[in-house]
Amino acid sequence: MLNSKIYKLAPIFIQNSILTIRGFIRVKLKRNNFSEETLRNIHRNERSADNLQSYSDAMLESCIDNALKNVDFYKEQALTDKSINGFPVIDKSVVRNNPSAFISDVKPKVVISGATSGTTGSPLNIYQDLIAVNREQAFFDRQREWAGYKKGDKRAWIRGDMVVPFAQKQSPFWRYSYFEDMILLSSFHISAITIPDYIKAMVDFGVEVIQAYPSSIVALARYLESIDSYYPSKIKSILTSSESLSEEDRHLIETRFSCKVFDWYGLFERVA
Repeated sequence: MLNSKIYKLAPIFIQNSILTIRGFIRVKLKRNNFSEETLRNIHRNERSADNLQSYSDAMLESCIDNALKNVDFYKEQALTDKSINGFPVIDKSVVRNNPSAFISDVKPKVVISGATSGTTGSPLNIYQDLIAVNREQAFFDRQREWAGYKKGDKRAWIRGDMVVPFAQKQSPFWRYSYFEDMILLSSFHISAITIPDYIKAMVDFGVEVIQAYPSSIVALARYLESIDSYYPSKIKSILTSSESLSEEDRHLIETRFSCKVFDWYGLFERVA
């Protein structure tokens, strides 16, 4: 959608409308009765190590059972040890060379196609059902709760979304998703020249929580450090994901933004 010619050529207020509609659709897809029930299960179990282990074991057993009964690759393995330790270790090339062998015979109504980020140098196309998306959303919602986020809090989003055409040379390098109370800032246009505008845009919008690639938010923190300054408004927290975050960078971000960083370990494969 964001790479379409229609979006790129549209006036800014139309781009904001498109992002708002996209945000509405994404929220409605990711959050439903299943994701809410999963979140309740997490809340019930997370304060007891035994309960959490039992919940984790039950989910793992269900996943293993589905693989052995419904996925051709594992059905053909004739595994004698049907615990997780008995499963063969495979790499991306095995999946890439025969993707259909890893698709469950139990076909969901909704199949979502996407790709890994290619951190290791070779992106992998992955198919997943809506339940996997809803389940991960529940865990991410729990993470946001830990970070102090409340529904209605204004957020900044500084990730890999091409919300501004790459060729654009003039500010503003951000757009808005009003349904999500969110300002989306382009990570592709961050520079020493544009960073002051980014910071002002977030302050003017009243941002309370920032979600960002580590590299994007570190760039802002380093700029603030270079001018011996700090983020000029109070925010609750910063959530990072999709890239590795060093302790040095975490400390820099927390110092310059005067808040705690919550790093989220996520992956498109939905296997951890």
